[in-house]
Amino acid sequence: MIPAPSPDRTARDLYLDLLERCLLNTIYEDAYTDWRQRGVAQSYDPAMRALGRDWPSVAHTMIGQVRLRNLRELAERAIADGVPGDFIETGVWRGGACILLRAVLRAHGITDRRVFVADSFEGLPPPDPNYPADAGDTHHQINELAVSLEQVQNNFAKYGLLDEQVVFLKGWFKDTLPGAPITQLAVLRLDGDMYQSTMDGLRNLYDKVAPGGFVIVDDYGCVAGCKAAVTDFRRERGITEPIEDIDGWGVYWRKPRPTDPAPVLPAALAPVTDGGPRPFWSVVVPVYGRRQYLAQCLGSVLGQDPGPAEMEIVVVDDAGPEDLRGLVGELGRGRVAYHRNPSTLGLYPSTNAAIRRTRGRWVHVLHDDDWVLPGFYRTLRAGIEAAPAGVGVAFCMYTTHDERAGAAGAPAPFRTGPGLLGRDFLARLATANPLNLPAVVFRREAFETVGLFREDLPYTADWEWYVRSAPFVGWHHQPEALACYRVHATNQTHDLARTGRTARDIRRTLETFAAALPAEVAATVLPHARQHHARSFLAAARTAAAAGDGALAATLFREALATDPDAAARSEFTDLLQDPSLAALRHGVRADLLRRLG
Repeated sequence: MIPAPSPDRTARDLYLDLLERCLLNTIYEDAYTDWRQRGVAQSYDPAMRALGRDWPSVAHTMIGQVRLRNLRELAERAIADGVPGDFIETGVWRGGACILLRAVLRAHGITDRRVFVADSFEGLPPPDPNYPADAGDTHHQINELAVSLEQVQNNFAKYGLLDEQVVFLKGWFKDTLPGAPITQLAVLRLDGDMYQSTMDGLRNLYDKVAPGGFVIVDDYGCVAGCKAAVTDFRRERGITEPIEDIDGWGVYWRKPRPTDPAPVLPAALAPVTDGGPRPFWSVVVPVYGRRQYLAQCLGSVLGQDPGPAEMEIVVVDDAGPEDLRGLVGELGRGRVAYHRNPSTLGLYPSTNAAIRRTRGRWVHVLHDDDWVLPGFYRTLRAGIEAAPAGVGVAFCMYTTHDERAGAAGAPAPFRTGPGLLGRDFLARLATANPLNLPAVVFRREAFETVGLFREDLPYTADWEWYVRSAPFVGWHHQPEALACYRVHATNQTHDLARTGRTARDIRRTLETFAAALPAEVAATVLPHARQHHARSFLAAARTAAAAGDGALAATLFREALATDPDAAARSEFTDLLQDPSLAALRHGVRADLLRRLG
């Protein structure tokens, strides 16, 4: 199982999640005005609010759940990647996006960055004849867009976020931005609607965006003048970084870094070379911030311990909030080593670091909340020793224990008796992950041959490794269910699913299979796999929409399209778009499809 997120991260995410809901007012569900029928109040529509297709009467932002979540994710990514600089939005309306940016800094305890809030606070300017792309623009006639500086400051104060790290730039962009006291930017968000306003932001601020920083454009997909300004500026500057769609209207791109790392490739594993005696087993138990399951986990291993000459056992603590050395010493009775990382690495980086420390001929990764049944190690070793020399992976079946539902179940075995699996297993393995990590053991030499786990796929790193290794090593199967996989409320899987990261990781993993699989297998299997997962994303999107999470629903929609280009022609896709509550999502998807066709 995947370790739980740290308490600090959980509290931070809960705070920012709640703040998003407050900024969007999805809690009290205020009425809105349709931008195509101004002045006509309409009842709250969660789909319209999700994609920012309404003008809320009370909410402090009109950019919608999807664009607001994107802003948070990019700001947090800039922080995590160490991109220097402040944050700015040009065109802030009631200030909601900037309030979120200030909250991100507060949540991360950052005091050396500022949020710049740039706006006329009087609405938009009339079209300037020097900018023909703005001819006929009527934004300056829309009174709803004029929000005073005092009101925006008061909105910041309501959240306790009006302080010295917030800098207001009042006036037309052409007057305020050239001399703004900004040295460097990590995030530049442009929401000026018009050609002139967008171009003023780009020409005055783009050069201040640090390498690796993000440029976000709110109205690219819905205001022709805005899109024209972006197109012209990128052409003038020779900017070729891909424009990433957010929700059919908003887009972003990332400024390149001279030292951008190469794509994350599987890390190598050096062989054991000291020549000393080696145990048969190395049991690695990753843990982070949890102690309640360790007794059962370690007890299940120690109960079938063949002794230190045949098994080494190590608990690897990824610098969790509590040092577990004493607990591990008590539970391990001198048989379990404890290693604590100097800093938190993340699940698979920590797991890879632990595997590098192993000396055993076979490695078993057993997360702290999983356990094995009596006979696990004896049965798998007997199967391995009876198998041909080329076997690199062995696995048994497993039982899933769901704490929430109070239920347990086990999938059917792959064959009725023990033995090697044939080529049809590779096709099944590449379609969807049928395994769970506590049931799998790895010959250390297999890692030495094909590399360790990918560290950029927190949800699917094990699945990617299985498929990557299968053409090179044999797989031995034991049909007995001898491992136990626990489902519970603190699984990190739930955290990944809440943001759509699980869908993204599945899509990216399927993309790697095109190169990892034999050509004839890829041609047969991958179309079916893409269709299978796209359908599951659409089903999850329907569930998210029914629960009022429009941002997640939109993310899953787009992952379905990106995974399977034919998803838009399938009945699940068209049926879901007929849902009356998804009118705004339907509009955004239609715009996305038209762009693809164009």
